[in-house]
Amino acid sequence: MFDDPNQNAPTLSSHDRVFGDLTSHKPLGVVVHNVSVAGDVRQRGGGGGFTCDPSGIFAQFQSPAYSTYEDSTVRGDIRVSGVTSCWMGLIRLHVGEDMTVRNNQLADPDAIEILSNHIAGDLACRGNSMVWDSADQAENLFPRQPEPNTVGGERHGQCVLDSPTSPQDPPGPGPF
Repeated sequence: MFDDPNQNAPTLSSHDRVFGDLTSHKPLGVVVHNVSVAGDVRQRGGGGGFTCDPSGIFAQFQSPAYSTYEDSTVRGDIRVSGVTSCWMGLIRLHVGEDMTVRNNQLADPDAIEILSNHIAGDLACRGNSMVWDSADQAENLFPRQPEPNTVGGERHGQCVLDSPTSPQDPPGPGPF
């Protein structure tokens, strides 16, 4: 919506390429959409704090700080750790090796969404405030639609059990 003020929806698109690694250290937020990364993706630390109040450049479009990686291909690993922010999503990614999501604390109860990814290696999640393999279908946290990940290796930690789809359902057995 921000790329063309005369349109109700985005009209511009691109497919960018990173020929090595994509690394960020203590960023306010990272937004990666439709990108091919030949190496690894690493985000370490940062965020806008344990709040959903708009800050920094995100305040310009009245949004809380967040990090999202969507609709992209990463030939190596994805490692996201130590982020304290509002929301994070890792959605519809093709990962050539492992994905590790560790020690992230997000203020939005809907974070961290890890949805519909194809991961050739392992998926490991530990020490996070919450992880979801389902997407909310309305303004509220529930009901949720399962969007499990395809994992070629092993699942570890919080990413072993699928997340609940209603408030009465505990996390259960099944592919995360």
